[in-house]
Amino acid sequence: MSLAVIILRILILMIVVLPNYLFYKKLRNIKTKRFKHTLFFFLISIILSFTVFCILAVLRELISDLVNIRIKNNNTFMILFVTATLFFSVLANLFFLNFYLRKINHRKEIELIGKE
Repeated sequence: MSLAVIILRILILMIVVLPNYLFYKKLRNIKTKRFKHTLFFFLISIILSFTVFCILAVLRELISDLVNIRIKNNNTFMILFVTATLFFSVLANLFFLNFYLRKINHRKEIELIGKE
C-alpha cells in the first residue's frame, strides 16, 4: 500500500471522526439522551460530507470544461481534493453542530420552565 493511499484513508476517516468528536465533547455538557442525538448527528455528518464531496466533484468538472484544462487523476490530486472536502465538510458540520446544539438547549430550557 502506498503512502498516498494511507494519507487518503486517514483524511477520509478524519472527515467522519473530527466533527463527531467535537459534537460528543459539547454534548456532554447537556443533560439529555446522548445516544439519540449522537446517532442523528453522525448520520447528518455523513450526509453533509457526501454532499460536499459531490458538489466539489461537479465544480471540478465544470471548471475544467470551462477553462479547457484536463486534470489528471493521480494520487497528489486526490489528496488535495479530499483535503478540500475535509475542510468544507468540517465547516458545514460545525455550522450544523452549533445550530443543533442551540436547538437542543432551547428545548431543554422550555421543558425546565414547564416543570416549574
